[in-house]
Amino acid sequence: AALGWLLRIARNLVIDRQRQRQRHPLVEVPDAEAFPSRSDDAPENIVIANEQYYRLWKTLETLSEAQREMVVLRYIVGWRVKEIAQYLQLPENTVTVTIRRVLGKLANQQEEYDGCL
Repeated sequence: AALGWLLRIARNLVIDRQRQRQRHPLVEVPDAEAFPSRSDDAPENIVIANEQYYRLWKTLETLSEAQREMVVLRYIVGWRVKEIAQYLQLPENTVTVTIRRVLGKLANQQEEYDGCL
């Protein structure tokens, strides 16, 4: 459930950032505090959500542009591996392996962070 939640947050953040880039190409994504939170959220939940937001962006920044593009096309746009491979003019196996490695990298970074707590 937590992974699905994080992926949903990642999806929404990528969409927001892409929309901002289209409107203002040189504008950075605002801090997590700039996004409204639900008024019924406890302060601890808001702090946790802001921390997760920050960690997610830092994690996505560690990916190369090609890796980010593949992940976005696969999980946000909803394309199949075959469509991504055709679009990027790469073998399907390359796309599949890259996406699996990226997901593994993200999972390892999550485990490392959880281990530090």
